[in-house]
Amino acid sequence: MIDEGLRRDAAEHIRTEVARGRSTYAEIVDGAVEYLEDEADEAELRPVVREIAREEFAAHLAAQATWPARTDSDRLTDAFRALDAAGIVAREDFACCQNCGTSEIGDEVLDKAAARGYVFYHMQDAERAADGGGVWLAYGHFGSGATVALGEEIAAALRAEGLTVEWDGSTGQRIHVPLRWARLRHGRMAAHPGAPEEASPITVTLHDGSERPMVLAEMLDVLRRLPTRVNAFLVAVHPTAGCVQMRWEDGRLWLETPDADAQASTGKYATLAEAERTLTILATEHRNAVAGLDGVTTTAW
Repeated sequence: MIDEGLRRDAAEHIRTEVARGRSTYAEIVDGAVEYLEDEADEAELRPVVREIAREEFAAHLAAQATWPARTDSDRLTDAFRALDAAGIVAREDFACCQNCGTSEIGDEVLDKAAARGYVFYHMQDAERAADGGGVWLAYGHFGSGATVALGEEIAAALRAEGLTVEWDGSTGQRIHVPLRWARLRHGRMAAHPGAPEEASPITVTLHDGSERPMVLAEMLDVLRRLPTRVNAFLVAVHPTAGCVQMRWEDGRLWLETPDADAQASTGKYATLAEAERTLTILATEHRNAVAGLDGVTTTAW
């Protein structure tokens, strides 16, 4: 039998994972069962975990309906993207801890010599932020320690997005960002038993090899989180409007639509706003708007 103490532990763990916004309902259920596997028999535990997860998903979605159009978590993502595009490798919710993050961040770089530094917060930081503790950022240079100048550039990017920075200006302290953690869930990331499913005709393929249908809000969220200097790409295919694809190339976003019949592609280096608008038109008007963008060119294959 699952006692109240174990039920509380399960609810706290699941609530944090739902707030982090990284995992689906099924992944959170499996993770919670594994997290508590020494505390109860799985046959008893899994139904309880499923019900708690369903309740926490419903509560999260009800809460996010009251959030502003742009949350502090959105501001944090925007600041990290700006830093990444500027040559500072920036990763959110990266690795399990600071030691692993510091040792693994180099794998996120195609050319370490071209990268001016790195900044990240790890899984435990994200969990604390979801519980109201704000985010602590680790930063440094590849092959050498952190510098005050790097910390100042990171702090400036955060402030430019409207976030507060708490930092003593020394390389011995991580940068603290007090914020209201608020990660939006859409599409499959919001799906849970009892919730109406959001259907989408658009199939999205990403650079990590994943392929799945996505509603517009999830597509835009994924686009905003794409790394900018590792050739990350997003391909959105509509059954009647064709394909819109984009790839970050050394801090610039190439946006195009291929035409198999003409054996050519039409595209341009686009702003993030242009890419967002193009995906929005694809999803809501069911048409491909790439050719109508200013400055596009057509290149034969």
